Amino acid sequence: GVLIVVGIGEDGQREILGVWCANTESEASWLEVFRELKERGLTGVSYVVSDDHAGLTKAIARHFQGVVWQRCQVHFMRNVLGLVTKKNQKTVLAQLREITGALSLESAQARLSEAVDLMTKPHPKVADLLDTHGEEMLAVHALPDHHRRRMKSTNMLERYNEEIRRRTRVIRIFPNEASCIRLVSALAMEINEEWMDRKYLNMM
Repeated sequence: GVLIVVGIGEDGQREILGVWCANTESEASWLEVFRELKERGLTGVSYVVSDDHAGLTKAIARHFQGVVWQRCQVHFMRNVLGLVTKKNQKTVLAQLREITGALSLESAQARLSEAVDLMTKPHPKVADLLDTHGEEMLAVHALPDHHRRRMKSTNMLERYNEEIRRRTRVIRIFPNEASCIRLVSALAMEINEEWMDRKYLNMM
C-alpha cells in the first residue's frame, strides 16, 4: 500500500508532505510516517481529517495529542450505506445529508439524534453506527464556516489517488519498493506544482 500525507500551512497552501510504501496500513506504519514528518520539522498540527482505519487513528492520537480529529464524512457515509440494501440507500443517504449539511454543531447533533431514532427499527445496524461514531463526523464545526466544505473529507486527494491507480495499473508489478516510491513521488511533485497555482483555504 501507499501511505500519503497532505498538509495545509498557515498561508492556506496545500502540499503533499510525503509518500511511503507499507505492507499493511498498521499503527506501526503510521507511527513511523508521523515520526519522520516530525523529524523533518512538522509542528503546530491542530486539525486532522482521515478515514477511520484503526491503526491510523491510534497513530494520530499518539503523535498529535489534543488535535481535533475529523472522521472523513465521505468514507463514513459509504460505510453506513454498506449496511443497507440498495433499495434503502436513497432514504438513508438523505438522512446522512441532513446531518452533514447542518449549518451549526448544535443543529448537526440534533439531526444525528433524530436519525438514530428513525433508523433504530428499520436499520438497527445503521442506528448503532451513527450512535457510536456519528459525532466523529462533526468535528469540522470547530473550523471557520468557510473552511468546512473542503475540510470535512479527504476529497482533495481523490484526483491524486486516481492518477496513482491509473499509472500503477499499467506497470502492474513493481520490481521493488523503491521503483514504486519513485513513480508515486514524481506524481506528487506534479500535483504539488499544480496546487501552488492557488490557495486551498482563505486564511483571512
